[in-house]
Amino acid sequence: MDDPTGFDDLARVGDPSNATTLQRFKIELDQLNADCHVIQDGLSDLLVVTPPVGLPTEMHLLQVIDRMEQTLCDLAAFIDRLDSSTEEHALQHKDLADALKLASLKARLFPSGQTHNNANKSGEVDLF
Repeated sequence: MDDPTGFDDLARVGDPSNATTLQRFKIELDQLNADCHVIQDGLSDLLVVTPPVGLPTEMHLLQVIDRMEQTLCDLAAFIDRLDSSTEEHALQHKDLADALKLASLKARLFPSGQTHNNANKSGEVDLF
């Protein structure tokens, strides 16, 4: 069964290379970008049927979501270029993983299990 996130194509053992780690990060950004687009489309559809009262607030929210989508797209492009800049310098995977709060994100970015013992140590809960 194919993994829709794209993680099936990446190595899952040992300390991941910089390229693998950055590719996983890019996949997360791309998914967030797609999620923002879905939210933006849904809000746009709601605005079509909403009476004009209160529209400035909704329009502002739509602009905020659009800005988030553009930022995520730019960050994904940035990660693509960062990959070649870090070839000679190893990323500190444990430090990077320890900075993450969401256990599910940590598991997707660092699936080798090396960092799972710190997952949710401060009580964060992944709801989805």
